[in-house]
Amino acid sequence: MTLASPITAAICLGVVLTASSISRADEPRVDLTLQPDSSLTYGPATPAGSEGRTAATSIGGYFARWFNRVNRAQAEQPHWMAPLVTVTPLLVQQVRYDQFWESLSNGVGLNNYDNGKGLELVPTETNEVQIGAPPYLQRTGKRSVEGFADWPFLLLKQRLASANEQNGNYIVTLFLSAQADSGDQAFTNRAWIITPTVAGGIGFGDFDVQATAGVAVPTSHESTLGVALGINATLQYHVLTYLWPEFEVNYLRAPLIFRWLRKYRRRLGARRVWPRTAPPAAAAGARAWWG
Repeated sequence: MTLASPITAAICLGVVLTASSISRADEPRVDLTLQPDSSLTYGPATPAGSEGRTAATSIGGYFARWFNRVNRAQAEQPHWMAPLVTVTPLLVQQVRYDQFWESLSNGVGLNNYDNGKGLELVPTETNEVQIGAPPYLQRTGKRSVEGFADWPFLLLKQRLASANEQNGNYIVTLFLSAQADSGDQAFTNRAWIITPTVAGGIGFGDFDVQATAGVAVPTSHESTLGVALGINATLQYHVLTYLWPEFEVNYLRAPLIFRWLRKYRRRLGARRVWPRTAPPAAAAGARAWWG
């Protein structure tokens, strides 16, 4: 057996490769080069777990910009003072506590602790969320009684239109509030109440008017509780820097309110407190909290 020399083997291999290249010269070629897709955005590879960190950063940025967002929201509306009873149409951020001491006509006293106020937040430039606390009522006199009233735990505001003092001095806002029937026996409606409200205000220099009109709709016992209409209006005048004297008018029209308010229909402005034929269970009272 004769072995080819290394030079002969190399020449043969070169001839074979050349022949193979010539034989494939006429064949169609497939371009395997990867082309970038213009519809995609290329960047550095995302490390594992970065999605969670990005979401956490976004949430952190939302809260970090909270007060700047509140300032922008309030810069687009008038800068009036929130009234004592009337819920202001303004978007305000505050912690509020109200205290009322009332002396009724027959010597009976009524103390209202908190009146359903609480924490008010402005999460967006056109919204406010109010988280209220359950009011505690104390009636003194011959038949003293005290306890918690129904809980107005949530109030939402949606500002529709507004302008600050330099651009019109007005505001229009919608409310939606919810009240739970969590009160004690003497002060409960025995029904949840949903209250849609329209509110607005207009100012003329240092004078402004703020008003609301809401309809309290019970989710149960509507035949005995009825649907109550509440209207509140406030006249304010700005004196010096920190003084805001005001005059408020509150009107309530309802077929049924608290039993212990039966003798005071004139003070409440209601023509009819409840039907005399109302069953005792219904006479426990219905009250809607607009303030």
